[in-house]
Amino acid sequence: MIHLKNISFAYGKAYCLKEVSLKIKKGETVAIIGPSGNGKTSIIRTINGLIPHYFAEGKFEGSVYINGKDTKELSMWERGKIVGSVFQDPRTQFFSDKVEGEIAFSCENYGFDHDKIVDYTNDIIKELKLKELKGKKLSGLSSGERQKVAIASAMVAKAKILIFDEPSANLDDEGIENLSCILKTLKYYGTTMIFAEHRIYYLMDIVDRFLYIKDGRIIREYTKEEIKALGLLKQKELGIRCPFKTTIKPLQKISIKEDKKPLIEIKNIVLNIKGKNIINNCSFLGYAGQIIAILGSNGSGKTSLAKVISGIYKESKGNVLIEGNKITHKKRNKKVWYGANETQTQFFTNSIEQEILTGINKTPELLDKARSLLRVFDLYDIRYKHPYALSGGQKQRLSIVCGLLSERKILILDEPSSGLDYKNMEILAKTIKYAASLGKAIFIITHDYELVNACCTHYYNLTGE
Repeated sequence: MIHLKNISFAYGKAYCLKEVSLKIKKGETVAIIGPSGNGKTSIIRTINGLIPHYFAEGKFEGSVYINGKDTKELSMWERGKIVGSVFQDPRTQFFSDKVEGEIAFSCENYGFDHDKIVDYTNDIIKELKLKELKGKKLSGLSSGERQKVAIASAMVAKAKILIFDEPSANLDDEGIENLSCILKTLKYYGTTMIFAEHRIYYLMDIVDRFLYIKDGRIIREYTKEEIKALGLLKQKELGIRCPFKTTIKPLQKISIKEDKKPLIEIKNIVLNIKGKNIINNCSFLGYAGQIIAILGSNGSGKTSLAKVISGIYKESKGNVLIEGNKITHKKRNKKVWYGANETQTQFFTNSIEQEILTGINKTPELLDKARSLLRVFDLYDIRYKHPYALSGGQKQRLSIVCGLLSERKILILDEPSSGLDYKNMEILAKTIKYAASLGKAIFIITHDYELVNACCTHYYNLTGE
C-alpha cells in the first residue's frame, strides 16, 4: 500500500533522511522508533506529503508510492483523502476554533453531505469519549484534550491510512488506554497505521513490526517479541523507552510540612476563567531540593496551576509566597521559570546559541555552564541551527537548557519528556536532580511515569487523590 523508494531529504545542507526504502502492506501497523532527531518525523512527512510540498525549500530525492501510484501524480487534497495525520503539536493542524467544527472540518473539506458529516462527527465524539468537550473552544483546552481532538479529526473521514506523530505525548493513563482500544478497532477493520513514537508500551498489542532509525537510515527491523526481550541495558543503548507499562514508585506527598522554611508556598489558590472554576482551593508547600511531580488527568488544571505560580495567570483568590514573601503575579516571572509544553511559543531568536543566552548574565562561569549543558543534551554541534528547525525532542531539550540557565530558584517544566527518547529522558532526569541539589525547587507536570521514577522526590495530585 505504501512504498518509499530511495528517499533522501535535507532541510538545509545536512541530510536527515538517507536512501530510505520501505514497504508497508495494506492493513499493517508499523512503528518507527529510535533516538530523537534522527528522522522519524521526516519519514512520516514523506508519506503525508509535507515533504516535499510544505518543506519545499528542502532537497528531496526518491519516490513515494501509495496504492501503487506515484504520489507525484497526486494532488495534496487527493493524498489527504487517503492519508490522515495526527501531528506532535495538534495546534498546527487546527482550522476551526471549536471542537465540533474542527472534527467535522475534513469531512466538509471533501464535500460530504450534511447528514453524513453530522453522523460521522457524532460517532467519533462518542467513540473517543469526547462528549465533555462538545461546545468548547480549542484555545481553552489542555494539551492532552487538544491531542484527543486532533486524533478525532484525523479519524472522522475514515482515511485508509493513518499517521501518528507522538500521539501519546500529552495523554493521561485513561486517554492512552482509550486510544489503544480505538487503535485495536481500527486495526481489526484493516486501517493501515504508521507511528513515530517513543512511548511504545501501549502499542505492543497493535504494532506488527518496529523499524529502528538512526542517522536518517532504517538500520534494523524488530518484532514486538524482540523489543520485549531486549532488556534494560540494550533499551538504553538504543534509546528505546520501556515496552511495558510503568507504575509510579512510592513518593511522599508534597503537602507534608517540614521543619525548614519552604521555598514556595501555595495558599488556597482559586482560579476562575470566564466563569469556569479551573482550580479550587489548592494549597501545598515546596522546599529547596525537592523535585515535585504535578499529577492529574487531562483537563484537571495542571498547566493552569503552573501559569498561576509563574505569574502568567492571576489567581482569583489565594496567595503565592516565595521565601516567605507574598509575590504578586506580575513579579513572579523574576522568581519562577516556566517551560511551556508548546515549546515553540517560548523561542524568539534565530539560533540555539542566541536562545540560551537571551536574558542571562553572560559571566564566564555561566557561559561555561551553557556550553556544558549543550553538550550534555547533544545540542552543541547544532548550536547555530534555528529553534524552529529542530525536532520535537530537540526543542524540549533546548527549553530545558534555557530553564537551567535562568538562575531562578523555582523551575516548572510542563511535560518536559514529550518527544524524548530514553537516553535524553535519562539525561534530563540526572540534570534535574543536579539542579535540585543546588537548592532549586522543581515542579514537573507529567504523565510520564518513567521520568517520575527517574528523578521525582514528591508528588501533588491535582485531582486530590
